[in-house]
Amino acid sequence: MMTLQIAQELHAQGIKTIISPEISDLQTEIAKASAKSCQVMLILREDNIREGKVLLRNLQKEHQDYISLKDTLPAILLARKALNKE
Repeated sequence: MMTLQIAQELHAQGIKTIISPEISDLQTEIAKASAKSCQVMLILREDNIREGKVLLRNLQKEHQDYISLKDTLPAILLARKALNKE
């Protein structure tokens, strides 16, 4: 449910979203996202969601950081803005 809620918030902001419900290993998922020209990737794991956080990965800079669930949308908007300035 959390994934769908986040996707809905992103769509409301005009952000194209791809959901991959079947997680294989992380490197495979990163390769799939990169092949689809994704700039950022959210990684939602059950244990992290219970802690109220998600992993935000910048695919262009190969940087990742945990962010609060409530800060997901602002963090993605900020990451996209920074990437589009480059």
